[in-house]
Amino acid sequence: MVSYGSEHAMGQYNHEEADTRIVVHVSHALEGGAESVLVRTVDTDVVVILVGKIHDLLVYNQLSKV
Repeated sequence: MVSYGSEHAMGQYNHEEADTRIVVHVSHALEGGAESVLVRTVDTDVVVILVGKIHDLLVYNQLSKV
């Protein structure tokens, strides 16, 4: 994962699966003011999880282009 311009440290999270950990990283980026987030994956589980969470993620930053 690459993050540009983030000065905020992430807290400790207990996510064993990388699939759900990606959502935590995306939400952290949006909380920090990111206006666009790109997740590149070939795993359909990640796509399904992110599509299911899109409305929750948009709450963090209304200007974001997730």
